[in-house]
Amino acid sequence: RSIRPDIVYADLTGFGPSGPYSHRRAYDTVIQAQSGLAASQTGLNDEQPKFLRQLVCDKVTAYTACQAITAALFARSRGAGGQHLELSMLDACIAFLFVDGAEHEVILEGDYSGPQSVAANNTPLAFDGGFAAVAVPTDKEFHGLARAMGVDSSDPELATVRDRTANREKAMAFHRAVRENATRLTVSEAEALLEANQVPFGIVRAVNEIQNDPQVIANGIFSEFDHPAAGRVRHHRPPTRFHGTPTELREPAAPTLGQHSDEILAETGRADRIDELRTAGVVG
Repeated sequence: RSIRPDIVYADLTGFGPSGPYSHRRAYDTVIQAQSGLAASQTGLNDEQPKFLRQLVCDKVTAYTACQAITAALFARSRGAGGQHLELSMLDACIAFLFVDGAEHEVILEGDYSGPQSVAANNTPLAFDGGFAAVAVPTDKEFHGLARAMGVDSSDPELATVRDRTANREKAMAFHRAVRENATRLTVSEAEALLEANQVPFGIVRAVNEIQNDPQVIANGIFSEFDHPAAGRVRHHRPPTRFHGTPTELREPAAPTLGQHSDEILAETGRADRIDELRTAGVVG
């Protein structure tokens, strides 16, 4: 800070700067376990914790850090000066989990016996030749699903969300009938019926199918280019389009090790020591 008093710098740790776990090394699955995320993946009849099969805690922490740094830079632009930011992976992922994934721990009074997470029992519908996710939180969407899947929903005890909550067994029987009828439809047939009845849905795509999805193509999120080490690669653009300050992949290939060492050393006032530092093996 003696060089740049208004510097904004973030200090990231696994568990926190102090406390009984502060000395521990942390990786994504370690934090998935410790934050409650792995346990929250269980359903009502499944007590085996599960890890998300991606580095979700690493990415959540990175997004949270970017958000915090951006907020601090904005505060600096308003005259607040520089500041030190502290963020742990554990805190970032606990905040990510609440409140939708840990409902029992939010309302501390009363007896709540429903699922711990609003998404606790979400599973895809199985069709002939594929799967789809269907979401029907509103009455209109619920009855649209009934029409699409050919299941009767005229029972007054299924009329509204309140009715279905009060008559859980009938609601569960309805969804079992939906799943049974779904297996008789091909994915394309189901897609047409769900679309016609305005039911929110998403076809389950394999990762290697995503780039050929018509909506993904329309969004233009992917591009291909030549990487100096890996050859031909596919990568996504920045997901947000800034219409006032457009973004682009100026350097589509990830930098190779040491590619920008000279530029960084020059920016930090060490241009006259580049050869010395390279000879000493400090930089590549």
